[in-house]
Amino acid sequence: MALYYHVDNEEPKQWTAISNAVLIGLATTCFSAMAYFTYYYVWTRERRFTSLGGLILNVVLPAVIALCLVACLRLRSSYKINLAILCASLTCSVYGADILLSSKLASEFGLRNGSTNTLNALDDLRLKGIDAAPLIAPSYLLEEGVGGVHSAMRLDGAEVLPLGGIARKTTFHCDENGQHLTYESDEQGFNNPPGIWQFQSIDVAILGNSFTQGYCVSNQNHFVAVIRSRYPATLNLGMDGSGPLLELAALKEFLPAYAPKIVLWVYFEDFDLLALEKEKRSSLLMSYLQNGFSQGLRSKETAIDAALVEFAKKQESSRLATSNARNTLRAVISLSTLRQELGLISGEISKAAPKAPPPDLELFGEVLRQAASAVRSYNGQFYFVYLPGWPRYGNLDNVNPFREQVLNLVAGLHISTIDMHPRFLMHGDPLSLFPSRRQPGHYNEEGYGLVGDEILKAIAPIAQNAASQE
Repeated sequence: MALYYHVDNEEPKQWTAISNAVLIGLATTCFSAMAYFTYYYVWTRERRFTSLGGLILNVVLPAVIALCLVACLRLRSSYKINLAILCASLTCSVYGADILLSSKLASEFGLRNGSTNTLNALDDLRLKGIDAAPLIAPSYLLEEGVGGVHSAMRLDGAEVLPLGGIARKTTFHCDENGQHLTYESDEQGFNNPPGIWQFQSIDVAILGNSFTQGYCVSNQNHFVAVIRSRYPATLNLGMDGSGPLLELAALKEFLPAYAPKIVLWVYFEDFDLLALEKEKRSSLLMSYLQNGFSQGLRSKETAIDAALVEFAKKQESSRLATSNARNTLRAVISLSTLRQELGLISGEISKAAPKAPPPDLELFGEVLRQAASAVRSYNGQFYFVYLPGWPRYGNLDNVNPFREQVLNLVAGLHISTIDMHPRFLMHGDPLSLFPSRRQPGHYNEEGYGLVGDEILKAIAPIAQNAASQE
């Protein structure tokens, strides 16, 4: 069907009015896009273009198109109607391509919005007869309040911050790699096989955030599984969103009774110090720097679990779905998926933009000192595992600048370090260790496997020596 629309002098006035509205609407959209990029990239310079092409594409081109559309309002009605039909068809085609591409990437790599995706995944799992629950990590409970950050949970009127998720539950955690991934939580809500807490002693205990917990691969393909294949008595205390103080809390609450021979403190360069900035505003978490402090979580398991279940129900409310629907709509309007796939993303946060406050390395050092001291008090070996992020290989302008400071701090505390960055470089293609190469997320199966193999090599002498002394 031809798009050309012939109109004679007796054309209906409504067609002319509609064509004017379409052209004015498209011109307004182009002017708005130009204004947005001019304000943030040229005027305030909160962001910057990485090339002259970015300026032309995002500022000059929209302005030219908008001016042309406004000028076209003076054309004969028949021309305007045909032009409006053409522009509307092209617009629908472009947005249709963006939606289809987004759906394709979602099905292949799980690249969808967080909470909306979680709700969809839970619905899918429950339709299959699986009584699944969302992950409720301790960081999710920390809320801004008067005087700092506080836990959303109260038991008998007192603030309580659990350090695990819902216990003994099929827990959904991620589908970054295109699968609805779950695990069966243990008696304390961590990602461990059942019965781990009945062990008399632990060979390896691992502390960390989502990378340690097992995001976003199946349990058998995670680096903890690699370690557990050699040392079955391996306890994983990793939880999504946990920073240094939450990890210290888990260490002091759970590990002294088991005196693990080896404790791995897994540090992710693009998150941990940022998390500390929020955690240090919690008086409850800061209390773990005091000798002997404990919440006595093991004695409150039943009450805590019931409270976490109730909190999970609130997380599945329509408010979360609506919020993420807005995020999805914003992404569609800006054609973010299509622009990224075509290589048209040419802007980034400006180096001159206001930055987050410098990390509290002094507090971080004290947290590590206490953690290492606690492990050494029962003759355990403490390791600091350094995990690099995607920007170190995929976006060098945004590489975390505190790597050397952190490593020097750890060395000054005489803590053994397992640095994964040199090992990733030796691999030859570090980006292949991340889902879809361009995604700044968690590692894929190969990446996690490499981490597990490297850790096993590093701890082998200590583990063998401990075994020979038994």
